[in-house]
Amino acid sequence: MNSFRKAHEQTKEAVAKRQAEDEKAMLDVADLFKTPQGKRVLALLCRRFGVLGRRFRKNDRGELNAIRAGINDGEAAVVLFILECLQASGEEEITLPL
Repeated sequence: MNSFRKAHEQTKEAVAKRQAEDEKAMLDVADLFKTPQGKRVLALLCRRFGVLGRRFRKNDRGELNAIRAGINDGEAAVVLFILECLQASGEEEITLPL
């Protein structure tokens, strides 16, 4: 086997291993957020980071700020990842606070 093919196979194996580890970790995240405490924390995160709200918001001067919108989007993405983990674990009903 040439060195390129060997490196390719090693990379494929490493990627498959990482994917399996990520899937297990996602189920661990879901287990954490299925508890009563986890549900309270998730509700807080949803409210705090405006998961259901707009990313672009006007500041005190009535201006839109693209950098702030990017930060808002990143904050919301973490909460959406938690929701994705819950869904991947088979959680059928997730209530989000308004």
